[in-house]
Formats: sequence, C-alpha cells, structure tokens
Amino acid sequence: MNVKILKELPVISKWCLVCSVLLTVALWIFALLRLPVIGNGDITPLHYNVYLGIDEIGSWKTLLWIPALASAALLVNAWLSIKERIRMPIVSTTLSAASFAISILAAAGIFFALVIN
Repeated sequence: MNVKILKELPVISKWCLVCSVLLTVALWIFALLRLPVIGNGDITPLHYNVYLGIDEIGSWKTLLWIPALASAALLVNAWLSIKERIRMPIVSTTLSAASFAISILAAAGIFFALVIN
C-alpha cells in the first residue's frame, strides 16, 4: 500500500484502523488457540439467554464466523475509508471508527462465547 495514502488519513482514522487490525488479529489468535480446547466434541453451545441457559447448540466451527465477519467488515471499511479520505473526510473517520467498534463487539462476543463454554 502506498505510504502517501496513509499519511493523508486523519490521525483518528489511522489510530482506529491500526487498533482494529491489531484487535482483529488478536481475535483470530484467541479463537484459534481456544477453540481446539473446547472443541473436543463436535457440539458446543453457541448462544446463551439472559439466565445463562443454552439457547443454541452447534458445531464449534460456527464460532469462527465471528472473526471472519469482523475481518470482512474491517477490510471493507478500511478500503472505503482510504478511498473516501479526500472527498468525505468525516465519512472516512466514521468508517474507521465503525471498524474499531465492530472489532470490539466481535472480540467481546468471541471472548464470552469461548470463556463461558
């Protein structure tokens, strides 16, 4: 990627994108290291209700959709943020912040799904 493009991004956008990338990488590492531990059998709890009762049971591989969707959202938002940095800097910053928010929510989701199990 061209370094000049990254220099043109607002500072907050750079920080949000860097934090999103780091959090998404950590999310993948945590999920891939933790899933084999809980994935002894093919079935694992996928969702809990308010009372911590199990709502949905399925394959542990289904939990990999959380980091996959967070990664896809990060790629799309980063691409759009860099593309729109000149014409619409507010949209660029908003997309970067949205990537960071999605990464935080995905990290919380996978953390609680794997730790509660």
